[in-house]
Amino acid sequence: MRTALSSGIAAEAIRYGLIGAVNTLLTLAIIFALIYWLDAQPLLANAVGYAIGFCYSYVLNRLWTFRSQAPVGRSVGRYVIAALVAYGLNALVIHFGIDWAGSSEYWIQPAGAVVYTVSLFVLSRVWVFRRGEEDVVSTDGLSGSSSVKRVLLVSFYPPERGTGGGLRLLDMYRLLSEQVGGLSLTLLTCDRGESLEPELTSIFERIVQVPEEAFNEAGILASGMLDDRFDAVDLQFLQAGDLAGFFQDSGIARVVVSPMESYVRAAALALRHQHIPFLPRKRWLWWDLRIALRELRGVWRADRVMCVSEADARVLRKFRFWGGVEAVETGISVAEFPNALQAIPQRALKGEPTIVFLAYFGSQTNLDALDWYLRNVHPHVKAAHPGYRLRIAGRGLQRLPETADENVVLVGEVGSLEAELSHAWVGIAPALGGAGLRG
Repeated sequence: MRTALSSGIAAEAIRYGLIGAVNTLLTLAIIFALIYWLDAQPLLANAVGYAIGFCYSYVLNRLWTFRSQAPVGRSVGRYVIAALVAYGLNALVIHFGIDWAGSSEYWIQPAGAVVYTVSLFVLSRVWVFRRGEEDVVSTDGLSGSSSVKRVLLVSFYPPERGTGGGLRLLDMYRLLSEQVGGLSLTLLTCDRGESLEPELTSIFERIVQVPEEAFNEAGILASGMLDDRFDAVDLQFLQAGDLAGFFQDSGIARVVVSPMESYVRAAALALRHQHIPFLPRKRWLWWDLRIALRELRGVWRADRVMCVSEADARVLRKFRFWGGVEAVETGISVAEFPNALQAIPQRALKGEPTIVFLAYFGSQTNLDALDWYLRNVHPHVKAAHPGYRLRIAGRGLQRLPETADENVVLVGEVGSLEAELSHAWVGIAPALGGAGLRG
């Protein structure tokens, strides 16, 4: 696979180089002619030459170099942006070469041409004429299109009821399997030593689990998943998003990255407010910023990005300005709240004043949020209402934190969120983000 990919890139580079060589000679001839005969300023002559060369290079690169069938309307717009970026780099070389290095206005032009040519090739291949996009541009989602019939879900964490993100996946793919006719679904996830949800077998035609240490390119190839042909792959969670480039190179027409809660948005919020209430600043600075950059690599490589909230999507659109970022808001799950969806319950507040802290405590951010609440909020609430109780419910917490006192009750994992929340006078969600029930 890698050999074939390398050969394809080499062939494209050769074709691009031939077109670029002719285009460079044509462009330089126009530039030199304008400077010599019309006494034009170097940057003005440069702009005119590259504008003419742009039209020539777009047509030949689309038809011959990359042999793209993508709609002209989309690829022209992207090519304009790519050419502007490449030209900007070229203009910087011209400007600094003449004004700072004292180069000749003639001899600096070839150096700028090399920068322009190389940068435009890279942008054209990875973005403008990206292979496979011509097959999917008319599809707005995984459902509702006759071109998408076989979908591979790659999820680091399995769809399950025990976590907000897992429950979201379970609900979404249940709906897809029920409402989209002729859709074939396959699941690849990690083997975490726990039983999978029984209903997954009724949703997915095939389920493959790999050990966490094998959740990588080599492990996926060894699993035989890619022996089948898929129209689209949905990469859920950060660890799956790391594999966006691998699935692009494997030939799957549509690669969708779903980072779940966005680390980029969390980093943006922290930078805006200069701190995070739950984490020491140094810990965030070196860890979360690195994770945010890791998320962006997958976001940039994917054909489309699906967010769990519009707030996340708005932030990621700033970093992926060419589009393809959408949001499917997480809502109330019919699996967990069957009665609440029928009518808004009306009930009197009974018993002692109670706050329910409901979360999945396998998530470090939820543990940090609980610690923050117990240290900074709980004492004030207790002082105002000595008889109040804090119920901590959710999977993954084996014992109470040291900051808990006699007013704190550890409930643990519950069979029904709806039943547990019936105890609550108040519910809280002190978190920067999440894939489950947003506060």
